[in-house]
Amino acid sequence: APAEQHAKPAKQKQQQQQQTSLRDPQAADAVLQGVPLIIPKGKFDVAFFQHSMQVSNKQTSAVVPYSNIHHVLVIDAIPKMPNTTNLVLVMKRGHPVQQGKNQLDLIAMQTRDQPELQIPAPSACQHLGTQLTGPAAVVLSQLLASYLEDIQDDTFLTAESSVFTSSAGDLMIAANKGVNSGWLVPLSTGICYIGKQGTFMPKSSISKVVFHRTGASSSTFDITVNRRASAGGGDAAQSFDLGQIDAAELNKLQGYFMAQHIKIGTDDDDTDDDVGGTAAGGSAGATDTAAAATAADDDSDDQDDEDFDPKAAPDHHNEEQPQSKKRKCSHGGGAADSGGASDEDVEDEGMSKEAAGEILMLPLQLSNISFQ
Repeated sequence: APAEQHAKPAKQKQQQQQQTSLRDPQAADAVLQGVPLIIPKGKFDVAFFQHSMQVSNKQTSAVVPYSNIHHVLVIDAIPKMPNTTNLVLVMKRGHPVQQGKNQLDLIAMQTRDQPELQIPAPSACQHLGTQLTGPAAVVLSQLLASYLEDIQDDTFLTAESSVFTSSAGDLMIAANKGVNSGWLVPLSTGICYIGKQGTFMPKSSISKVVFHRTGASSSTFDITVNRRASAGGGDAAQSFDLGQIDAAELNKLQGYFMAQHIKIGTDDDDTDDDVGGTAAGGSAGATDTAAAATAADDDSDDQDDEDFDPKAAPDHHNEEQPQSKKRKCSHGGGAADSGGASDEDVEDEGMSKEAAGEILMLPLQLSNISFQ
């Protein structure tokens, strides 16, 4: 009995080391090469091991323990970049991914349309058949659904037009975090910011959203998202500032927060609503955020970590932005349905592990197992 008690902590320690230590990608169960990432910025090889996923390139690397992943967000096309899908891995609160000097709350992968991917199914995916075949987002979702433990109904989430659409009909809107550009994605479960200092904020954690510079003479406005202190009292209340949002989105965004029963306010409000740091009606938060963002850029050790600029996205002048064109992942054989959009959309509330293989999404661009 004493020997067994000694062996158990040793096994747990070994598993923890496997979850957080860098490993040779050649020893992985499956490797996807050259995957474009928004967070961290650049092209990375994504390797799947038994207890963790690893993203790496010549400049930097990071290990993502599966036990640290709280949500997998599947988000359709970024505006002006049709036929793309973003897979965003949201880390559990207090469990960020360490990438060099940076701590990341999100890992965001962005991929495109055809050709499809075909790889041998690792042992964790044998229930899907001997091959994983289909658009890259489907294959990535199959891998994640097979390796993640304790999948809940809200583990896999999607952005839905029934919850929010911008004035241009998109599922997200451009917003700056300090000096850096990014995208704000409203969901039924909260809001996600994709860009430098990206984060996911459950709506239960938001006490109030304050709108700044909303006058008729301003072409843009800013918001401060006031977050509640944690229930245990370990974390103080915080604010998250986003700026330079197009004025055309003001009514859309206010309507979204009202529909989600999230309190909204303006610069004229007198109360701060249990917010630490930035006052609800002040503008100092935006200045502080810009300084913090600049400092974060200086600390980055990723040479490929260029600013993510939504305005730099290619503009297809003669190409209509597609409606939410989606494809279904085959749970049985791993092949994707090559037909049109399904009549049954995946609900934003999420899905069980059994249904995770049937997630609806856009196809992504691949060349065999390498992203080009």
